[in-house]
Amino acid sequence: MEARLKEDGQIFDLWEHVDANSVQTPQDVYRCLEAEGFPIKYARVPITDG
Repeated sequence: MEARLKEDGQIFDLWEHVDANSVQTPQDVYRCLEAEGFPIKYARVPITDG
């Protein structure tokens, strides 16, 4: 994708229709991966600009 952007220099928006069941939080994704047997440790680390 990066090569294509450099090639033509155009940026465009694209809307993709999804239903509510297709949207997951990062925590949902990690829980699913862990349930499938991947050794995942999820921790949310807040980052501030202050």
